Amino acid sequence: ATGPAGSTAGGNPGAEPASKRPVRVPRYEEEALEFILVFPELALRLRHANAHDCLTDGRVAAFVASLCDELEAGRTPDADHLLARQTDPVVVAFLRALQGRRSPIIDEVNRLTAFDEAVRRIRVGALLKTRTALHEHLTHAAPEEHNALRAAYDDVRRKLRDLQKPTGEGAG
Repeated sequence: ATGPAGSTAGGNPGAEPASKRPVRVPRYEEEALEFILVFPELALRLRHANAHDCLTDGRVAAFVASLCDELEAGRTPDADHLLARQTDPVVVAFLRALQGRRSPIIDEVNRLTAFDEAVRRIRVGALLKTRTALHEHLTHAAPEEHNALRAAYDDVRRKLRDLQKPTGEGAG
């Protein structure tokens, strides 16, 4: 894996520099980020679900990682303080806009349920992208690569099925 999409724009000739490139993420990522900006401790929940690597903009993923680092170091994360330290004004503007959207007046159970659903959708989105790439690669693969690619493709399909199953009682 090469990391979050958008994290390698510098290696793409003719690509806009990261500081000029707008932040474009799927709506379900925006929803998770809205929660994280109001409740920074949820950044660790994203990391523990292995969904932090699924964020589609590397600059946003770096911000979430900084929140996680603060939490894991035992410090109280302050999204405003971390935003003030960001050097990319485009990312700051994007995150500030999201920060203003989410009302913090939501009970914890509903907040966690809604956040977990956004995280699930982030993971599904990343797996769908991977599945498409593997399928494309399979159609052009040399015969000696076919078994390994097919195994990876089947693994992604299994993970997608698991994520799309009803969560049942007491999930989360």
